[in-house]
Amino acid sequence: MASEKSVFGSSSPVDPRNLRRWCAIPAAELPGHPELRVPYRQVADSAELGALMAMELIEAIEENNRRGRTTRAILPCGPTCWYEPFRSLVNTRGVSLKSLHVFHMDECLDWQGRPLPAGHPYNFRTFMERHFYGGIRSELAVPQQQRYWLLPGAGDALLAGVVSGLAVGLPFIVHEGGGGSFSGRCLQTALDVGVLNASFSVTSPHTIHPDAVLKNLFAFAESHGAFISDALRSVSTGQRQISSSPDTCSHWG
Repeated sequence: MASEKSVFGSSSPVDPRNLRRWCAIPAAELPGHPELRVPYRQVADSAELGALMAMELIEAIEENNRRGRTTRAILPCGPTCWYEPFRSLVNTRGVSLKSLHVFHMDECLDWQGRPLPAGHPYNFRTFMERHFYGGIRSELAVPQQQRYWLLPGAGDALLAGVVSGLAVGLPFIVHEGGGGSFSGRCLQTALDVGVLNASFSVTSPHTIHPDAVLKNLFAFAESHGAFISDALRSVSTGQRQISSSPDTCSHWG
């Protein structure tokens, strides 16, 4: 069966026949299976999984603290099995979370696209404040300004950034240099501008970030390890030297 090409130019990793074959393998035979393509660990239950997840994040934070580096984590609201083990490890080992930046992944809105009231059972922020941040010693806790909550304006900011990039002639996407984070990326497309604008927007409580100008967006991107392409940088100077060929990147300055 020929694999399809995605919009990003990569081959689809899932063949339905292989998926069915893998689903037929008994769970006990999966650890150490000769055809595994990624590291695989199997746990007995959610409690063991939670303890493992908590320890891995704690060890990453401790290592970064020793090196004087920031830790950034993208967290969903659930699974909850690791919250209590994480809280216990932070408190008993005295792990400082002062250099931890938490980007919350998801949130529920009402039928008009507005955040649900605080305390609502489907308000994910309320849940995380109670069950993830709650109970951690105050002198160790993640600072409030380093807790980035998903707001409705992020989607608007993404669309606005993409449209702005397209309006000045940036390509929507390129096949080279893709990735899942800013670190080490060369930002050069309209989609990059959209993702950057949306990421920056969640650092403000406002629906539209009042400081969302290119200079601040570039500084934010570079603080997270990204590079700004010459084509994108030229937009900020009014030169608008847009090219469809692979671009060179440099730090803003």
